[in-house]
Amino acid sequence: MEHLVICGTYGEKLGHVNGKGKGLYVLKFDRSSLAFTEDFGKAQLGDVFKNPSYVTVFRDSVADRLDVYVVEESHSDAGFVAALTLNESTGELACNGEPIRRDLADAAACCHVTVAPGGSHVLAANYLTGSVVAIARLPDGKLDGTNVQYVDLPPATHPITYPLPNAARQERAHAHMVHVSAGTKSSTVLVPDLGSDVVWSIPFDAASLSAPLGEPVPSGSHQALAGGGPRHLALHPTEAVCYVCYELTSLVAAFKIDRKSGAISDEPPVGLLCALDGVGSHFLHGELPGAGARLPSGCTVDASKEFTRFVAPNWALEGTDASGLKPGHGRRVCSDKVTSLAAIAVTPDGSQLVVSSRIEGEPGALSAIPLTPSGLFVDAHDRPIRVTRTLGETPRDFAMLPGLPSASPTKRQRRGSDNGGGAAASAEPQAGMLALVANQNDDKIVVLCEGGPPTELTTKVPTPVCVCIVPSKA
Repeated sequence: MEHLVICGTYGEKLGHVNGKGKGLYVLKFDRSSLAFTEDFGKAQLGDVFKNPSYVTVFRDSVADRLDVYVVEESHSDAGFVAALTLNESTGELACNGEPIRRDLADAAACCHVTVAPGGSHVLAANYLTGSVVAIARLPDGKLDGTNVQYVDLPPATHPITYPLPNAARQERAHAHMVHVSAGTKSSTVLVPDLGSDVVWSIPFDAASLSAPLGEPVPSGSHQALAGGGPRHLALHPTEAVCYVCYELTSLVAAFKIDRKSGAISDEPPVGLLCALDGVGSHFLHGELPGAGARLPSGCTVDASKEFTRFVAPNWALEGTDASGLKPGHGRRVCSDKVTSLAAIAVTPDGSQLVVSSRIEGEPGALSAIPLTPSGLFVDAHDRPIRVTRTLGETPRDFAMLPGLPSASPTKRQRRGSDNGGGAAASAEPQAGMLALVANQNDDKIVVLCEGGPPTELTTKVPTPVCVCIVPSKA
């Protein structure tokens, strides 16, 4: 089985990356051999994109066409959102209409894009301006420049006083992602805002072409998460649970979702853990200082001990009494000067939550966090968080593929010590769930397969920042 993979790259020297990419790259991944073929792989549209930092696709079943949408993360001008087409036989990308850009004096740094369910709108997040945009999508896949709505954060109805606890990073709103959460009666756009320490819940009406976005309401916040900087989120495929990763502290929180509206419920998180906390078993029980609410348990269990040096031995909210807290009981965090979270996803079967961590000066990591059937963090010693090296520095985005249903069970090997706690190398292709990971700072795209070690796929895509697997035709 083969899959097309679209990779975005950084092509400029910015504050956080020395970009060397030349636009977008389309690769062909062979699922059975766990390798990229040589069919494609050349840089495309380098004259259009300098920093195509996020890519999403929409398969239009009516038109039998695959549409591609890309954000240009410019730090010198407003940037833009663009529509493309993909020839799935040749891997060739082509522009589809005019891009949408906002007339601003300041750079916007567009950083994330998605397509609303049903294809009515394309939505994007702008990091530097702290805003989101909804653009109506035309039947031919082009972006409708006559129906564009921008929403700046925070809104006047919910003002926020800056800076927040991490003054260097939380000096203003920084929208980092847009995700449409569909409820039974309405839908909500969820926007993790690193600068404001909240996940904005914005009502979304697909029937309104020009103004589908309603009034933003702050949600997904809690005293235990102060200064964390929510970056990305993921929804459970079947349960009403949302998982948010916090870039600045490496914490992961689980929130309940209102089934009717799709918004995050106005309740404390139902689970909280550190993605890299790896000594013994550390459970979150009881009341947090000053929180006034009891949280169900979350856990971090027996991850690779080599990562423990990145985790602070104890942490307490400023101005609170930490005397009742034991080291590790839901309070372990990582300094963003050493490590920070990037992307988060739930495996297609809903059994695990996967998070990528960038570690200063060393190869990064992927953490696999086990989930219960109801979508909560597992509170058990026999199902640990598994932390695996990504072989490269600064893993940003990754994409998941399920295991092959007809394949034989994965052959598990003895534990190895050369790859961050994963299994020793196997000569046979692995059949389990896998992730394709883009290591931004050393040009490596690798595959991590359940039950096996990480494997380098290619270094021919310079400074890769995102990977998007093209869904197969139904």
